[in-house]
Amino acid sequence: MKATTIAFAAAALLGAASANAAVYQHSANIQSNGAWASTLLGSSANQFSLSAPGQYEFSFELTPNQGSASLASLQAVLRKVAGPGPFIEQLTSSNVGDNSFAGSFTFNNEGPGLFDFYLAFTNYAPWSGTLNYSVSPVPEPATLALFGLGAAGVAWRRRKQRGG
Repeated sequence: MKATTIAFAAAALLGAASANAAVYQHSANIQSNGAWASTLLGSSANQFSLSAPGQYEFSFELTPNQGSASLASLQAVLRKVAGPGPFIEQLTSSNVGDNSFAGSFTFNNEGPGLFDFYLAFTNYAPWSGTLNYSVSPVPEPATLALFGLGAAGVAWRRRKQRGG
């Protein structure tokens, strides 16, 4: 019985972890002497497709190499190129004043579609570093509630078995 409880808890944890697993990830080393745009990476690095409807989070992070200059301004745009439903999200920041930046967009996907991510920034002096971005499904509240209920049940059972 104890092994069954442990196996159930492990399966629940694995199921919760896979629900948040990225469906798309990309990383690129970049260098800028004043201005940079993601179009320099080519369309295969800027585009991704989603087949399942639902809510997703697109997150990105610029991580500088040591000694990189500050970013002056930044613009990020995520748009749906093909598929059902209109879609565009935009983030603009002027006077960033730091050498790193991170942002995210949460969006609803109505059905299979192709998405395009555009990022551009200007910098005061040479900047080099890494751009990482990923797309992950956002778990539904019902999924989180079921996971929490299962974890509480496992904890209650363990307490009951210990005589507490």
